[in-house]
Amino acid sequence: MWWTAIRPSFLAMAFLAAATPQARADILLYSDKTAPQAWLTTLWQAVKLNGNGDLSLLFTNPQNGLVSVTFTAECQVITSPGFSLPTLTINIIIDEDVVPVTNGDDAFCSGGKAGVGGRLSTRAFTVAANLAAGQQVLRVDAAASISNGARLDDITVLIAR
Repeated sequence: MWWTAIRPSFLAMAFLAAATPQARADILLYSDKTAPQAWLTTLWQAVKLNGNGDLSLLFTNPQNGLVSVTFTAECQVITSPGFSLPTLTINIIIDEDVVPVTNGDDAFCSGGKAGVGGRLSTRAFTVAANLAAGQQVLRVDAAASISNGARLDDITVLIAR
């Protein structure tokens, strides 16, 4: 009977499906902020990470190992004559260490051609950091390449392991 031939294959597939590890992420921190923050200087400034205006957030890593940090925001850079590609750069910082790839020339967003008001886009960076177990401090700093203006809005931060 056809059922007898299929049953061993079906049972094997069911066993394999049950034995396959499931993908899972534990959320260690979530934060959001809907008010815009402007940059009118080329100096590094801390990003306000929640509605209270906090410049840093605490989270607890339950065990040694990798965590992922995702920073998402609407970003706009205002262009001006003489600058063909102005940028806003961010550094994701955990316990005073800048997490690669955000530790170099890594534009989070850029403006358009000179004389244009700047494009608004939603951008995201996800980075991984190998952290010890315990309490950690997250901060995000940003700097514009020109002082004509840049802004971040509708920010979310998600840390998972």
